[in-house]
Amino acid sequence: TEGEWKTILSASLQTPQGRLSTHHASARRWVPWICAYTGSRPGEVTQLRSEDVYQRSDGVWMMRITPDAGTVKGFVAREVPLHEHLVEQGFPAFVADRTGPLFYDPTQKRKADEDPTNPAR
Repeated sequence: TEGEWKTILSASLQTPQGRLSTHHASARRWVPWICAYTGSRPGEVTQLRSEDVYQRSDGVWMMRITPDAGTVKGFVAREVPLHEHLVEQGFPAFVADRTGPLFYDPTQKRKADEDPTNPAR
């Protein structure tokens, strides 16, 4: 509903409370807006890497959703223009300060990922 999306997007602009990792705080900040403006799935957005966000020669900012980064609907890469409001909010500047995955730390694994006897792996 309109009230729900307003609540989610407003909350994403608040300073995170508690001890969140940089990646988790960044996901809370940017993922709702990217999903709202692009129609992309959260799983596709959370696997974005710094090299997946770029500016074309005509000045349009783009993001590349690619199976090289993880699971993608239809298993086909696609390029999506970034809404000007994402640019105004500073998403390209956020990306420029990072390398690799934007919203997770690949060096951090969950215990379930490390336990070979865990059927949830």
